[in-house]
Amino acid sequence: MAETKKNTKKTTTKKTVTKKATPKKTPSKSRVKKEETVFLSEKDKKEIFNNVALREENEDLRNDIRRYKVLMILLIILVFVSVISQGLKYYSEYYKQHLDSKISVIHSEPLDVNSKEVKNLYNKVNMFKYASAGNYMGYFYEKRGTTLKAISDDVKIYMGLSLVDTTKKTHYGKLVIPRKEVKEKVESIFGENVKYEDRSLGSNNLCYISLASYNNVNESYEVSNYGKCKDNYEAYYGTKVISADKFSNRIELYEKAYYGEYEKDAEGLILNVYKDQTKEELITSLKAIDLDQQAIINDFYKDLNTYKYTFYLEKDKYYLNSVERVN
Repeated sequence: MAETKKNTKKTTTKKTVTKKATPKKTPSKSRVKKEETVFLSEKDKKEIFNNVALREENEDLRNDIRRYKVLMILLIILVFVSVISQGLKYYSEYYKQHLDSKISVIHSEPLDVNSKEVKNLYNKVNMFKYASAGNYMGYFYEKRGTTLKAISDDVKIYMGLSLVDTTKKTHYGKLVIPRKEVKEKVESIFGENVKYEDRSLGSNNLCYISLASYNNVNESYEVSNYGKCKDNYEAYYGTKVISADKFSNRIELYEKAYYGEYEKDAEGLILNVYKDQTKEELITSLKAIDLDQQAIINDFYKDLNTYKYTFYLEKDKYYLNSVERVN
């Protein structure tokens, strides 16, 4: 047997690694936006247009609201500032007015009751003491208090008339006082800004100044039969200035007063001393011999009423502001 040599051919298989071509990534269908052509109906277009217009209108409205809020805030701030400003102004005036009073209470200066300054001021308020004042007798003493605003026009006129020098103003028994002079005297008591209307007084007196009538044609105050007047001492007010204090903005005068009325009895003339014209409280009865007002007041000082006259400073002068009973 013939030996047949097999030629075994060794085949070596070489692995060839071939690179796979990387395929290009293609976007998934879900990520691909397809361009679509949308056709809108007239209704849709109109709705979109309306929505856009409405959005713009709402935006304008929101802007208006913002502006309105800003304006309201500014207005509130202005009102608040105005109120605060007025409040501060009022407080400033109030504080300034009362600061003088508060400080002046501490720094008051006593005045001599016999000084010219005190006498001049007192002369402007003591015209209601005697019966010659007619209906105005005791005007300040019969009131618990009165102020410039509460004093009637006829009282202001009577006070002015009382300060006029009448010695050379009588013609054939008639007293004639020019309105201008009366006005000057009234202003010397109450100040240049005092308000009143000229009028007849119409007292029930016989012929004194309290009966003066106003002549509108001649612009004067007149009293008929003035030269025939007779003094009447049946009743009067006894008064005495007991102290005077000067402050930074005012002067205060304190006065004691009583009401005295004469009567006759078996022993002669008697003076009855009362607290006031109501005669509700009799203080004492004295024989009318060499009686002195000051002595009576000193003797019965604690039993008598006290009155305070306040004169406020204005343009370097003092003017009557109020009268009050203070005890």
